[in-house]
Amino acid sequence: MENKVLSVLKVFVIILFTISGVSLGYIFSDYYKLPYNNNIIAILGGFAGILVGALIAIYLAKFLRWFLPTIDQLFSNFSIPDLLIFFFGVFVGASISLLFFPFLQLIPVVGEYLKALLIIVFSLLGAYISGKKRDEIKKILTPIKSDKKSVYKHYIIDTSAIIDGRINEFLQTGILEGIIVIPGVVLSELQKIADSTDYLKRARGRRGLDTLDTVKESKIIPIEVVETKKALLSVDEVLVEIARQFKGILITNDYNLTRIGRLKGIKVLNLSELSYALRLQVLPGEDLNVAIIREGKEQAQGIGYLDDGTMIVVEDGKKYLGRSIEVTVSSILQTSSGKMIFAKPK
Repeated sequence: MENKVLSVLKVFVIILFTISGVSLGYIFSDYYKLPYNNNIIAILGGFAGILVGALIAIYLAKFLRWFLPTIDQLFSNFSIPDLLIFFFGVFVGASISLLFFPFLQLIPVVGEYLKALLIIVFSLLGAYISGKKRDEIKKILTPIKSDKKSVYKHYIIDTSAIIDGRINEFLQTGILEGIIVIPGVVLSELQKIADSTDYLKRARGRRGLDTLDTVKESKIIPIEVVETKKALLSVDEVLVEIARQFKGILITNDYNLTRIGRLKGIKVLNLSELSYALRLQVLPGEDLNVAIIREGKEQAQGIGYLDDGTMIVVEDGKKYLGRSIEVTVSSILQTSSGKMIFAKPK
């Protein structure tokens, strides 16, 4: 592409100098009243223009081959708004310099040169100031949005969050405002799980599809299915890429995807982390009501659970099997898999 542009530019320069040579030939012969035929002088001028134009075109092409990549490298780190602000500063600086032109006309000889110098100085000064103050200029030029609801956030949901089932209850709270984005590859993965020959996988896949149907029918938040044209290696890469494109929040229950997304600068909401953060906080000495549903590993122990799934081991609780009793928390054990509470009947 670059070579084609340079070739066209060479031809244009040669044609321009040829026309200029012919024109100068006519002007020269008329001005000096030469005895030769004007057409001969014009033809000679045209040939001279071709030679001069060819030489200039060759050196101009060499210059542009160096200049264009340099400019490209120079401006590659600047965004379009930054470039617009830069040229805006140059324009304002050059415009301000015009105010001094009436005074410079009073200076003989060097006045015209000072005009050119003043334009260059004020243009550079305008570019420098606009570059320094570009963040403030962006704020001024950016329209203020009074209606906060007009700015929609995008929440990208993966397969693990859909299968988990808790996403439905989470969305029903209305805490999320925006658009739910589901990549097409996630739906394909969910369908494969729902069609699996394994009973448990099939049940989980169908539960995920039921969850999506429930969310869609509730209309509490719009759902958008997005197909990706870019060929990526894995579903996780698709999720991260879409989250980056939409500048959205990735909702998942996958530990590894959570880590990868955060390492790549994506905001990630992990449902398990959220559930853990919202667990009931209890302290030793507090009283709780718990249903004893099974025996413990140790003799006479009873096992119960809080609403958030936290296990409670009740000493001498075996005799209360199938009943709800008041217990007093004696100690709390934090493990890698969660929290375990030990209690005694009150």
